[in-house]
Amino acid sequence: MSVITRVRNRIDRLAAYRWRNASYVSASRPIVIGGCPRSGTTLLRRILDTHPDIACGPESTFFLPGRPLPARLARGYGVPEEEVKRLLRESDSQGAFIDAFMKGYTERVGVRRWAEKTPLNIRFVPWIWAHFPQARFVHIIRDGRDTVCSMRVHADRKLVSGEWVRRERVQALEPLARRWVHDLRLGQSYREDSRYVDVRYEDLVQEPRPALERLFRAIGEPFDERVMEYRTRTERVKADANAEEKRETIHGRSIERWRTDLSPDEQALVKRIAGPLLIELGYAADDAW
Repeated sequence: MSVITRVRNRIDRLAAYRWRNASYVSASRPIVIGGCPRSGTTLLRRILDTHPDIACGPESTFFLPGRPLPARLARGYGVPEEEVKRLLRESDSQGAFIDAFMKGYTERVGVRRWAEKTPLNIRFVPWIWAHFPQARFVHIIRDGRDTVCSMRVHADRKLVSGEWVRRERVQALEPLARRWVHDLRLGQSYREDSRYVDVRYEDLVQEPRPALERLFRAIGEPFDERVMEYRTRTERVKADANAEEKRETIHGRSIERWRTDLSPDEQALVKRIAGPLLIELGYAADDAW
């Protein structure tokens, strides 16, 4: 790498750091969803997007470090790419850009509050609350044994000759179990803050009404019967950016899939890493599972 390239990269990193950390405090009240991947964040996004006063579009990575990709936001939110680029040019900070973009989005779809789902939000809660102090953070929790089963077959889609091609890669189990523990512990560290609320995937699937009534009380919104119809109601935005998450099937059969998906040796590996937290969360009574 040449000296000129290294200098340019350093300048770009410094500019990105300053843009992210510029002084900005939002007055908006977003609902931010995060948690370990494959824990049900997509399910919760669809439910919130069904509420008449809330819009929760496809995963945007708004709150993560780095400038978002205009093309991705344009596809996902149905706005011209040039409009996204204009907002990026005119925004003095990452927080200001988020507010400007979502203000236009909520006005376009006719709601008063917005939500955003990106699993990695769980890693950036302090930044979110520093710049969006009225945000409510929703941590979705799922049995770690089922979560690693879902995570280890990683599927994505690649555009080839104008068509989406599905690809699957099998990932090692141990780092996935460690990630589940890490993300869960990180989320739990915010439990004493009134802006934090957690919800369990199993409750959303098996007993959605009481789980959602509690959730909407916590985020300061009235429960609306229409959220129970999320499986049949049309999403506010349907675009290419939603394609990957639409493949996920939400049903009760996803619960305790580990019993058939994990071999005895794999169960022992997960138990060694995640066993204490599974017991703490009530997913296992003891280590005899």
